[in-house]
Amino acid sequence: MKICYVIDYAHPRVRLQLDFDVDVRVNVFEVNIRLLGGLLSGHLLASDPITGPRLVPAGYDGTLLTLANELGSRLLPAFRRSPTGARVSVWT
Repeated sequence: MKICYVIDYAHPRVRLQLDFDVDVRVNVFEVNIRLLGGLLSGHLLASDPITGPRLVPAGYDGTLLTLANELGSRLLPAFRRSPTGARVSVWT
């Protein structure tokens, strides 16, 4: 299966089903590099004028950046509430 079909299939599902409103403990480092990094990378690829139309033929509306912003906002207290300013490893 070509990458453009995978992204075109996955993008609407991520937009409709990804929900950060869950009360769980997370590893801040893992969420930063995997979820936040994945959303930002996906946004950069989908919004690129050359690769974007091939990857998301139906058009890209910036949803991945909006989701990355929401996730980043939720993780920010893990950095601000640390007494030393260093991130905490696990955040609720």
